[in-house]
Amino acid sequence: MNKLAYGVGRSLRMVLRKMGRGGNLPGKVANAISPSILTELTKDYKIILVTGTNGKTTTTSLIYQILLEAGYSVLSNRDGSNMTQGITTAFLQKSPKSDKEKWAVIEVDEAYLRKVTKLIQTEAIVLTNIFRDQMDRYGEIYTTFKLLNEGIVRAPEAKIISNGDFPLFSTIKAKDCVFFGFEKGTVHDGSGLKNVCSLICPSCGTILNYSQITYSNLGDYQCPGCGKRRPELDYAVKDYHLYENHSDVVIDDTHFTVPLPGLFNVYNFLGAYALAKSLGITNEAIQKGSMKNLERQGRQEHLHLDETDVILHLVKNPVGLTETIRLLSFYPEPLTVVFLLNNQDADGVDESWVWDADLSLFGTLTKSRFVIGGDCEDTVYLRLRVEGIEDERITRTQDFDEVHREILSSQTPIVLASYTANRRIRSRLIQGQQAD
Repeated sequence: MNKLAYGVGRSLRMVLRKMGRGGNLPGKVANAISPSILTELTKDYKIILVTGTNGKTTTTSLIYQILLEAGYSVLSNRDGSNMTQGITTAFLQKSPKSDKEKWAVIEVDEAYLRKVTKLIQTEAIVLTNIFRDQMDRYGEIYTTFKLLNEGIVRAPEAKIISNGDFPLFSTIKAKDCVFFGFEKGTVHDGSGLKNVCSLICPSCGTILNYSQITYSNLGDYQCPGCGKRRPELDYAVKDYHLYENHSDVVIDDTHFTVPLPGLFNVYNFLGAYALAKSLGITNEAIQKGSMKNLERQGRQEHLHLDETDVILHLVKNPVGLTETIRLLSFYPEPLTVVFLLNNQDADGVDESWVWDADLSLFGTLTKSRFVIGGDCEDTVYLRLRVEGIEDERITRTQDFDEVHREILSSQTPIVLASYTANRRIRSRLIQGQQAD
């Protein structure tokens, strides 16, 4: 191992931690000194990679907790820093103290998977989904899939744990590929679906038919042209019930409680379950591990302030925003919906994606009010007006101090915010609590 790269990177990480700071700088510096440092750092680990547009952080956290519960010695980049420098930073921490085999569960950005699998050996890759995301960075989903598939090709020995309900994943060529998905969904033939991607057959280009759909374009599909259909599921949700703070799920005749709301989190749990079962982990360990603290900063995070409980959601693309909005139906009105949208580099500079999300549920919240802000406050305002939200129910501001005051004066504030707006309002809320 390049001792200079390791020593500088590790020392920098320790200094930043003592200062209460994180970030990717240690990995960036270590990689600059030695481009092969990640290969050296990971050579003694069995590595599980988790990638896809939505759900990477939660699925990674679930797998990490389940492996710990099952007695594994495991490391992870649980802060969500999922590009090469962030992953390197994660491995610069002290290795788990154990004489057991060392494992790592690593979240990887879709576009960086090919760079990561070029540098490290991989036991398994978990694929969550691909949805339209930051168009200025990723392009269409087929571009993202091409990048992701290049990463898979560079890991020919890896077991692929794949969302079988996503049509493009059925085209992946791998030695060992298992599929997870839903046996139960909403009965729907797929006609009339709006603003969803990959509705065409990946083999012949014919519009797919769906016998059932969970959300977006995920479900049980068949091509009327070439006959291609969803692959046989190795791990399947047989039944589910959604609630405000959790979901009850039946997978392969076993009941589980998923301690997070929303259908998308059932998929995250199912991906973690499929990975765990492929390693021979018991259902008991899977359930106990998944009940550990899974909240990540700004991602369905509950902030308990002095007199106000705030729920903070990260929203970054049309499907994610649509499914997050669906969660609002579980809360009694009146609500205060805080919608903060920035278009900085980390958010995606093209904020037009907000027009592709289904905001119709907002129009049914007749007793609720809206606080909107961020760099793209005017875009959000227009989007709400299109949904029929009256001016008198909308507070407009680009001042995060004012947003902070509005949140603290509300009874049920639910914050939907893009990356940089999410970080900024979270920091402001915590600083305000500490100052008090």
